Amino acid sequence: MPILRQIVLYIIGIGCLVMSFTIKPVAEDKLTVFEGIPTKFRELPSKRYQTTYFVIGDVEASYKSTEPHYSEIQSIAQSGKSVKVWLNFPHKDSSTGQLYKLNVGDRPVVTYAETLESVKTDNIWTFWMGLLVIALASWRYIFGFFRR
Repeated sequence: MPILRQIVLYIIGIGCLVMSFTIKPVAEDKLTVFEGIPTKFRELPSKRYQTTYFVIGDVEASYKSTEPHYSEIQSIAQSGKSVKVWLNFPHKDSSTGQLYKLNVGDRPVVTYAETLESVKTDNIWTFWMGLLVIALASWRYIFGFFRR
């Protein structure tokens, strides 16, 4: 049974490392632009962060609390002001897109550069978590072997 734990830890660690290298931001010219007044605002909490959702037209935008200007996005989504959003749809048939840019009138609230920096930070965190899990699995394997 202990060897199964080691294998699971290695798989999780390697998965984190692979994710940190394969999750890439979307090019700015590949984003889809929508304009309108945000409706149907909602929040979903998780252990690490909250996610805000709001609808523009017939699509839903999502934005995590770990991203820049989160509280400002919340208040704008509830304000009834017209906004322009740039979304990435990770799945072709999805109606929910990740918010990359947001403007209120001509004023940028979230820029593409800020979103890129946030994605980079998430990837670094995932990389270090993968290394930590692999180190833990190796530590348990090496010292478990000598304790026999």
